[in-house]
Parts: sequence; structure tokens; C-alpha cells
Amino acid sequence: MADRMRILIVDDDVHVGSAIERHLAGEPYDLTVLADPLVAVDELSRQEFALILSDNLMPEMTGLELLSIAMSLAPDARRLLITGYTDLEHAIQAFNNGVIHRYISKPWERVELQAIVREELGAYTARVQERSAFTELEQALSRRTSLLQEAVGMIQRAERELEGVLVESHSIDRKLTVILCGDVVEFSRLMGCDHERTLSMLEDRRGLLGTFAYRFGGRIVNAVGDSVLAEFASVVDAVQFAIEAQQELGARNEGLAPDRRMEFRFGISVGDVLVKEGNLYGNGVNVAARLQALAEPGGICLSATAYGQIKQRLSVTCRYLGEQSLKNIAEPVGVYAIDRMA
Repeated sequence: MADRMRILIVDDDVHVGSAIERHLAGEPYDLTVLADPLVAVDELSRQEFALILSDNLMPEMTGLELLSIAMSLAPDARRLLITGYTDLEHAIQAFNNGVIHRYISKPWERVELQAIVREELGAYTARVQERSAFTELEQALSRRTSLLQEAVGMIQRAERELEGVLVESHSIDRKLTVILCGDVVEFSRLMGCDHERTLSMLEDRRGLLGTFAYRFGGRIVNAVGDSVLAEFASVVDAVQFAIEAQQELGARNEGLAPDRRMEFRFGISVGDVLVKEGNLYGNGVNVAARLQALAEPGGICLSATAYGQIKQRLSVTCRYLGEQSLKNIAEPVGVYAIDRMA
């Protein structure tokens, strides 16, 4: 921004334009005085002005029309309208609509005009500084995002390398299996309301899930915090487990206030996993965890691969959610949500 701010003065009466120029003489401004608003439009498109001071009643174009155009050509510039008593109502309306920042009634005092111009140029300076700070912030955020994306790429490469090392280890097995991930909806809020009661309910629900997993030939791999990871021999077993578990979990919520209910959501996928000391690792687990996050409270989501293995074998109504881009999963995954549980 130049040290001397540019001011555009537009008035078809050259005497008025000259009078404004005299009143602002001696101030650190570069003044451009024009009698034709059409020429002013061209000038606005060619150079930057900090303030535009225009008469309203001009034959070629009204001042309000000129300043409306200036809103797009010079959005940061302060727009002032010189108005007489007869068109004061239009000036007030333009001010309320944001077309002008201020109007100056005729006749004006020299000191008053100088004070108004200084004040408006101060507002212009603040606006430009604010925009500059915002641009710098955007650039900093863009740089930070690039660094984060680079870090994520490095982590993903390291994970792939680690997976390769684990596979080479004699204590690691690899297999295709059915994975179910679940968690408690708004668990932190429940803990904040009553942590002792919430932990007691969680312990009860974990026992329920362990019993149901055994019933359907599965096993609970681990249960950390409010999450649960389970493995099943077939998708049919996993889905039947999820449906019956949700029904029993819902029954245990009956009679509780809506904000005190403990609701689970489940995600089911079929995938390749690494098995070490009974724990599961790999892309299949990650997909199930992302599907769980897409499920509604009390709901179940499953991958398209898993859905293909139950659609002709279980009486459930599923809704296709389309292909979803899941976090840290290379390819989009087709997702189904179970709407009605038989």
C-alpha cells in the first residue's frame, strides 16, 4: 500500500470538485478529480483507490450507480456520497444496504470534510491490513497442510514397511477374516455426566457382547476404552451377532432418559489381517473401524464385500450409502447400512 493514498473525486460540477480538492490540499493524498462518472469507472478498473467521493445527481450516471459498480471494482475502497436534502432518503437507503459507507450533506464544513476523510481512510487501512493478515494466515495454513500431508504419507509408508517386517517374522500369521469394530456413541459425554455409572454400564455391555460373540462362533479380540474389536468365521455370523446384540442393547436402554442411554454402533468388513499373539492388525481392521464411524447410533454398517455374502442368506433390509472415501484407506469402499433387522 502506497504512503500517499489515492482518492477519487467525481462531480459533474467542476466547481464542487475544485472546492473538495482545495479543502483536502495539504493532506498526504493523491487526488484524482473527474467530472464524468463513466471515465471514473474506467479509472477504477485501472488503478487502486482508497476512497471514492462522488456526487449523486449526475446526468450520465448517478453517484449511487457509480458506487455500486465500485463495490466490485474496488471492494476495499471506502465509498462516500455527497448528497443534498432532496435525495437524502436515497442516501440513507444506500447506507443501510451497504452501497455506501457514509454520506456527506451539502453544504459541508472544511474541517468536517477533512475529519471524515481521515476517519474513512483509517477504516480502509484497517481493512487492508486485516485482508493482508488473513492472506498470510491462509498461506501459513496451506504450508502447514502440506507438511501434515507429507507427514501422513511418511507414516503410511512406515506402516507398510512395518507390515512387511511383521509378515517376515515367524511369529506372524496372515489370513482373510471377518472383522467387527464397535464403539459407544458420545462416550465422553456420558463419562462427564456420571463416570461411575457409565463405567458400570460399559462393563455390563462388554459382558453382553462377549456372550453374544461366543454364541455366534466369534471372539472378542480386544476391548480398549469404549471400543470393541471382534473376529468371526463368516459374515453371516458377524451380522447376526451385531443384530441380536443391538436388539439386546436397545432393550437394556429402555426406561432410561435419552441422554443417559448407552448406544453402540458397529462396522463389519472382510479383509486381510495380520495376527500376532491373538491381536489383529492391518487394512481389514482399519476399514471396519471407518465403517463403524459411519453407522448411526444403534446401527450397523458393512462393506459391499460383506453385504455380498449375506444379501441372499439373511432377511435384512439394507440401504446402499454409495462408495465412501475412508480416512487412510487408499481406495473408496462401497458401504451398506442395515435399516431393518429381522
